Amino acid sequence: MKSSRSTNTSLNSSKVSIGSPRNRLFNRNVLGCLLTLSLFCFLIKLGFWQLERGNEKQTMEQQLQLRQQQAPLSYNEILINSTQQSLTGFNLSVQVSPTDTPIIFLDNQTFKNRVGYLAYQVMQISVDQPWLLVELGFIPVTAQRSTLPSLQPFTHTESLSGRVYQRQINPLSHDLFAESGNPTRIQNLNIQQLSHYINHPLAPLVLQPETVVYDQNHQPLGKPWQPLPLSSDKHFGYAVQWFSMASALLFIGLFVFYTHRKKITIKEHG
Repeated sequence: MKSSRSTNTSLNSSKVSIGSPRNRLFNRNVLGCLLTLSLFCFLIKLGFWQLERGNEKQTMEQQLQLRQQQAPLSYNEILINSTQQSLTGFNLSVQVSPTDTPIIFLDNQTFKNRVGYLAYQVMQISVDQPWLLVELGFIPVTAQRSTLPSLQPFTHTESLSGRVYQRQINPLSHDLFAESGNPTRIQNLNIQQLSHYINHPLAPLVLQPETVVYDQNHQPLGKPWQPLPLSSDKHFGYAVQWFSMASALLFIGLFVFYTHRKKITIKEHG
């Protein structure tokens, strides 16, 4: 009987010990610390990733500046190098002639806080070379979406000079989605699919000429230039945000841990 009583007493005391406020606090703190530490590490990792992307974009921006200071390339040089490297930012001088292909309107574009289209015209260089897509500029949408805006495209042989670019493919949405008509509205500038659509080879880049094109009201079309989706400054700014969030999370976690520990200490000594 005495041994039974002592056994029950020891079991009860162990239960009390296990379920004591200090042990419950310890278990909660361990779980909270693990969650906080995991989230903290994730935020820090995002911050360093943004720093890495910012350094990459900074290098690309420097390359773009150097390219724009170089002499214009010929169309043959552009075609030769188009399969070997990105040509965004290089200058090109070329003589072009308009084709019968409808004007292309790239949908869902913004410029100076206005929504509209980027207009393109397909131009011929020579009979045996791929055609070239020439950007005419930005034109705002009309009041009715079913009606596309009007502009004044090139109608004669022109000597054009400007910079070229290659738009990056969006992995989430990259299909052409061309709407039949003249002009033709598309949702993504997929040059390979556009080449199949017009049934003629196209150079894998776009020329943004210095020559100004006008709309039906003789207003000049805008010339947006955004060769990179995000600048290096944007990436560095995002890195600062992620690091700031990580610091704030760490401070809050330490504050909560200290507050709970202090409350339990007061209860135990009260």
